[in-house]
Amino acid sequence: MKIIVVGNGKIGSLISEQLVQEGHDVVAVDTQERVLRSLQSRLDLICINGNGATAKVLTEAGVMDADLVLSVSEKDELNLLCCLIARKLGAKHTIARVRTPEYSEQMDLIKNDLGLSMIINPDLATAQEIFALLRYPNVISVEKFSKGKFELAEMLIEDDCLLTQAPLHTIMANHGFRALICTVRRGSETFIPNGDFQIQKGDVISLSAQSEVMEEALKAAGIKSRVPRKIMIVGAGRIAIYLMEMMQKIGMNPTVIESDLERCRDISIRFPNALVIRSDGTEKETLFEEGFTDTDAFLALTGTDEVNILLGMNAINYDIQKVFTKISRNSLLELTESGEAGTVVSPGRIIADRVISYVRATATAGHGDVEALYHVANGTAEVVEFGVVSHNPRLINIPLKDLKLKKDLLVCCIIRNGKALIPGGNDMIMEKDHVVVVTVNRRLKSLDEILK
Repeated sequence: MKIIVVGNGKIGSLISEQLVQEGHDVVAVDTQERVLRSLQSRLDLICINGNGATAKVLTEAGVMDADLVLSVSEKDELNLLCCLIARKLGAKHTIARVRTPEYSEQMDLIKNDLGLSMIINPDLATAQEIFALLRYPNVISVEKFSKGKFELAEMLIEDDCLLTQAPLHTIMANHGFRALICTVRRGSETFIPNGDFQIQKGDVISLSAQSEVMEEALKAAGIKSRVPRKIMIVGAGRIAIYLMEMMQKIGMNPTVIESDLERCRDISIRFPNALVIRSDGTEKETLFEEGFTDTDAFLALTGTDEVNILLGMNAINYDIQKVFTKISRNSLLELTESGEAGTVVSPGRIIADRVISYVRATATAGHGDVEALYHVANGTAEVVEFGVVSHNPRLINIPLKDLKLKKDLLVCCIIRNGKALIPGGNDMIMEKDHVVVVTVNRRLKSLDEILK
């Protein structure tokens, strides 16, 4: 695919790098020559110096035959204008980075009018990931599919629980388990489990369920919600605001330490049940006065990576149960992979993964009836969403247990009349359904290919 990336700061450069590695033709546009020189010295791409929100620069970048224009500059308005102009000039797809909460809330109203294929908000995505991991410490990630109708959660089975007690068919039959185990990663191998498969302690599993019953499914699987009693956040930026909105809904009331007076006032008004302290979060005296050593979860979310790393390492040294450290700069991510700073969250990496998933799905969609494609189980398995099922006697109106499906493949969700169904063996694919399939080591381009 030919892809134009406008704005190559921390997030844009990471996305450009991954797109080049995926084999796409990338044109990087930025107003800073220094940024472009750095990219061109490392990557095989075309660089154009200029304002990506102008027709002249976009035309120079080849927007007329671009498959995707991705605008991820620091300014929301510029990103929206860039995508609007790109669509007018012929770009097939556009993605805009929109960070301002007020804009994000109304994007659904104007997304189609602007011709946007996708809106990305690094701060909201990071807050969502932190929130999921706060509530379920064993959960590695939670992905939403089919426009949020069902979810797939990846988690580590640390202790013996319901899922380790018997083969899966016994658990499903005896406990009314309303979810499917889609993948099991055991060591270096990834399995699509059948009914005879038995999960072991130490496995990493992917579990799919309807969004409204995911929490119930996790509890049934023995993945207990451990809502932290005492939470401390240092740094009250956009990520913290999004996160506190989620916390407020379930009664989490964190202590927030922030040095900026105006931010403190804003947080105090928006979240009256939160304790807001105006202070420098690096001052040990302040941390200890506010009960740092008794904290269940500590979040270092300041705007400075180095400060966050030091705060995270300090919290780990005091044996705080859950520590989150936000790192924006790509160059620092490798230095923190040992876990010495707790769970590292990178807005750039989170958004880059989502963009790459979209690009893969779009590229695949041009060669079959694939609507979306995602990678799970550390990249060893694919979740493929197929569009409207046409009349096919080999597929429709036949119980799934009677279909001659290929090995290492599972139908994990059927979308029918806008509702998600987690299917059992007696359920059938019907005409006009959307179908979601998980598979290992297989590139599916059409639903027919799931059959032997």
